[in-house]
Amino acid sequence: MWQRQSRRIQWVLLAALGVVLVGVTLWLAGRDAGLTAVRSTHFVMDTVLEQTVYTAGEASGEAVTSEAARVVTEMENRLSAYREGSEILAITEAAGDHPVAVSDETMALLERAVEAGDRTGGLFDITLYPLTTLWDIGGEDFHPPEADAIAGRLEKVDYRTLQLDPEAGTAYLPEAGQGIDLGGIGKGAALDRLQAFYRASGVEHAIVSMGGNILAMGGRPDGDSFRVALRDPSGQDASVGTLRMREGILSTSGGYERYSEWDGERYHHILDPRTGYPAESDLWSASVLGENGADCDWQSTWLFVLGQEEARRQAEALGLSAILIGKDGRVELFGDAVQLFTLQSEHFVLQTGGPTGA
Repeated sequence: MWQRQSRRIQWVLLAALGVVLVGVTLWLAGRDAGLTAVRSTHFVMDTVLEQTVYTAGEASGEAVTSEAARVVTEMENRLSAYREGSEILAITEAAGDHPVAVSDETMALLERAVEAGDRTGGLFDITLYPLTTLWDIGGEDFHPPEADAIAGRLEKVDYRTLQLDPEAGTAYLPEAGQGIDLGGIGKGAALDRLQAFYRASGVEHAIVSMGGNILAMGGRPDGDSFRVALRDPSGQDASVGTLRMREGILSTSGGYERYSEWDGERYHHILDPRTGYPAESDLWSASVLGENGADCDWQSTWLFVLGQEEARRQAEALGLSAILIGKDGRVELFGDAVQLFTLQSEHFVLQTGGPTGA
């Protein structure tokens, strides 16, 4: 989720993620098929946006990546839960008072988020803002909130109370103290927007990392797939394995990505809307591969909150292409991931299609 960070923390992340990205490591060739691989790194949406685009020359590639970063920054300016002047913060500040006019793009994303809430029975909920600000995971002065405070904020959480009026172009939360945080869907939506931008700019081959999300377009110009390494969240190895990607978006959610520690305990940033506390999941991480980044983003968050057994059932029932890395050492593959993923760590055991390996 997008959290307010100090400048020092931002630059530490920027330096570290340039070598080992959050959730993945990328291997890329410098030049293929007469095209130049142009790389750039920017800090947006409180994470590192790392782009590699293949273009006819260095100058054109730099122009594309620079404009792409501007496009994502413009999205952040509209969608951030914390940035002054954003449409989302305006909805939060006007809660219980009046509807707020939003752009068509913001309305479409809010509608998709509400649909995700319906499809998950409320386990994906964009109105968690009162709790994310209370917990302030990653904040410099972190300490676990009191149970009474959590219970009070939890009463404000219910995505179904969000009133959207597409005809009027407005969004409204009816109770003061409510708020919206799009951290579980926003980065995926940003990659959807980037993909459309690249295509409009004539870019056919690109790979982008943004937090725990990866966008691949066209594979490498030499005809090979990009290879993405899923980081070992247990810390035993550099990676669990590699995933071959030509086209699509991969979203990974895990409790190891952002957390705070207090009195010897670790508190991660993915909250359970049922309890108001960090989700007690027996998964290290959940990854979803698909065509739509916004969907992959909320689906990976949802699967992580569900935990291993129920996530397995849902991945199979919905036909998702998913990778579930369990704390019991199992890596379970579903859909296209069965053919595309290669296990590399001796500390994990591979299973496909569920516990029977069918």
